[in-house]
Amino acid sequence: MRKYILFIIIIISAGRAIGQDIQYSQFYANALYLSPSFAGSNLASRAIFHSRLQWLSLDASFVSNTISFDHFFEKYNSGIGVLINSDYSSSYGANSFQSLEVGLQYSYTVSINDKLTFRPGLQASFGNNSLGWKHLTFNQQYDDRTGLDATKATGENFVSTRFSYPDVGAGGLLYSNRFWVGLSAHHLNQPRFGFETSEQRLPMKLTIHTGTKILVGKQERPRYGIDDGTEYEKSISPVILYKMQGKWDQLDVGFYARYNNILGGFWYRGIPLKLYPNEKYNGDAAIFLLGFLYKGFTFAYSYDLTLSQLTPARTGGSHEFSLTYNFSLITTKKKKIPSKHKKPICPKI
Repeated sequence: MRKYILFIIIIISAGRAIGQDIQYSQFYANALYLSPSFAGSNLASRAIFHSRLQWLSLDASFVSNTISFDHFFEKYNSGIGVLINSDYSSSYGANSFQSLEVGLQYSYTVSINDKLTFRPGLQASFGNNSLGWKHLTFNQQYDDRTGLDATKATGENFVSTRFSYPDVGAGGLLYSNRFWVGLSAHHLNQPRFGFETSEQRLPMKLTIHTGTKILVGKQERPRYGIDDGTEYEKSISPVILYKMQGKWDQLDVGFYARYNNILGGFWYRGIPLKLYPNEKYNGDAAIFLLGFLYKGFTFAYSYDLTLSQLTPARTGGSHEFSLTYNFSLITTKKKKIPSKHKKPICPKI
C-alpha cells in the first residue's frame, strides 16, 4: 500500500510541477538547457551529456537527463543547437510519470563594441508526457474481509495517459571577456499541459543569471601534473541564478573555482528571507562540485545536501553528473579564430 500512496504523491508533485521544470544544480554545465543564447557560444562544436539522480534513499526514482549538441557557423555569425530532455519519476519501478522534449535552437552574435557582445536566441520544442498507472489500486477494490481484489472496477477514469505539445522559448546573453548577464524565457506560448480534460497550462519560466570571472595569481602552465594542451587558468567565478515559474521561485548563489585542470564549486539554493505559508525556513540545498578537464573533455560531479523540510525523510540528497566535449581544442590548433570574434569571448566556467 505504501508504494501506491507514494506514487500518488509523485503524481501530485507532477501536478505541482506544472509550475516547475527540471532543476539542475550545474546550470552552466548544461548551457543549452539554461538558455538558447548559448547555442554556438563555444565558437566551435560542443557535445554535452547531463544526468541528475534525485533522492536515491526514497522508495522512488527521480531521474533527469539532457543531451545536447551545438555548433557555431562563422560565415553566418550564428549558432545552432539541438537538445533532448528526459524526466522520469516512478514508485518501485511500477507506476511512472515520464516526459520527453526535443528542441532546436538558434542564436546570433551582435557585436556592440570592442568590449561587449549580445547574443539573442530562440528555441522551438516538441514535448510528450506519459503516465503509467496500471499498478495503482483504489479504495473500491479493498474489502474488510478479503482484502484487495484488483479485478473490481473503480470509479477512476483516466481520460488520457499520453499527450504532446509544442513549446517556444527565447533568451538573451550580454557578455564581455570577464562578465556576463543573461535572461531566458521558456514556455512563451504556455502550452496545454495535463492529462485532464480541463485546460491546464504550463506557466512561463523566467531565468536571470549573471557572473564574473576573476583571474587569480599568475596564469602559467603547471610544473607538474597533466600537460595536454588545455588552456591553463586559475580563477574564481561568483555566479547568481534566479528563476521563477508560476507561484514558484528559487535562487542559487555560489561560485566556481578553477586551478588549471581541476574544477570546484559551492552553491546555496534557497531564499531564506522569503517564507511561504506554513513554512519556517525556505532553504533547499547546499551544493558541492568537483571536476576536471582533460583533452577537450570536462567532467564534473555535484552533490546536493538536502536542507529543506525533507531533511527528516533522509532523502540521500541528489547526485548530478556532467560530461562536455569541446571540439575547439582541436579546431583552434588548425584554424585561428577570426579577428571579429577574438574579443570579447563568452567566459567559460
